[in-house]
Amino acid sequence: MLNNRMLKKLDFTLITVVLGLIGISLIIIGSATHINTPSDDRYWYVQRQGIFAVLNCCLVYFMLTFDYKSLQKYGNHLYAFNIIMLIAVMVFGHSALGAQRWIQIGPITLQPSEFSKIIMIISLAALLEKRIGKLNTFKDILPVFLYGQAVLRQKAEDVAKDYPEIKKLVADMYDTMYHADGVGLAAPQIGLSIRLLVIDANVLGDDFPECVGFKRTMINPDIIERSEEEILLEEGCLSIPGISEKVSRAKVIKVKYLDEDFVEHEETIDGFAARVVQHECEHLEGKVFIDNISAIRRQLNKGKINSILKGTVKCSYRAKAIGK
Repeated sequence: MLNNRMLKKLDFTLITVVLGLIGISLIIIGSATHINTPSDDRYWYVQRQGIFAVLNCCLVYFMLTFDYKSLQKYGNHLYAFNIIMLIAVMVFGHSALGAQRWIQIGPITLQPSEFSKIIMIISLAALLEKRIGKLNTFKDILPVFLYGQAVLRQKAEDVAKDYPEIKKLVADMYDTMYHADGVGLAAPQIGLSIRLLVIDANVLGDDFPECVGFKRTMINPDIIERSEEEILLEEGCLSIPGISEKVSRAKVIKVKYLDEDFVEHEETIDGFAARVVQHECEHLEGKVFIDNISAIRRQLNKGKINSILKGTVKCSYRAKAIGK
C-alpha cells in the first residue's frame, strides 16, 4: 500500500498527463483500426492495447510499493544465474541478423543480455553494500563509535578557536553522517570528546516541515531554554544500531552555538529539529537516548544491547564496537 509519505512524493500532474495521453492514444487507435481488425470485434486493437496499458499501470504500482532492498540477499544468486544464461547463449543460442543472442525455451524466445543489465545493477549494488567502510574514497569516512565505548560516557570539552583543521573535521563528520544515513552526528560518536555536532535533517522534511533546509554545524552548543511542553516521539541513534524507542523531549528550545567560522548564533528551534539538536547535545554530556527510557524498556532491549557490546550487531556503515 502507498503510505502518506509516498503519496506526497507522487507527481500527480505527470500522472494525469500520462493517463490523458493513454486515453487519447486508445481513441486514435480505435479510429484508425476499427474497419481493419483480425476479428469481428471492431475495437480488437483498442482492447488489446488497453489491456497492455492496465498491466503496465499495475507494474508501476508494484514498483512504487516494492522494497528494492529485499533484492540485496539475492545478489550472488542472480549473478550466478546471469553467468549461466550468458554461457547458455554461447552454447545453445541461435543467431538472427548476424548475432547469436537468443535462447529458445519451448515457445518462448529470450535474450539474456537484456536481463543481464538489470541483474548486474542489483549484483554490484549488493556487493558494494557489503563493502561499506572498506572502500577507498577521496574523503575520509570515520567509524561510528558504538554503545559501550568509554568516550560516549565522557562529558565533552569545549572546542578552542585554534583547534587544528576544524573545517576538515566538520566535512568528514558530514560525510560520515551521510554515509550512515543519519541526520545528526556528535564528535563523541567518532571518538572525539569535544563539543561539536553536525545536523542535516532536510531528509525528514516530508514528515516534519520544520526540518526542511535545517542543516547546522554547532560548536560548543548550549541549550539555554526549553519549553514546558514536551512531545513523545520515536528516536534512534547511529551509536545504538537496531534500537528505536519513544523519548519525551521539549517541543521548543533556544540554543547558543558557534558555527564552523566561530561566529556566535542564538536560535529558537521547534518540532523535530529541536529533538535532533537535543539528542545530539546529550552526546556532549556523556549521555545516550536510551538513558531516557524506562528500566522495563531497557530490559526488553537487553539482547540487542548485548549484541552491540559484543560487537556482533550488523551495521550498514563503518562502526567501532567496544574492544575493537
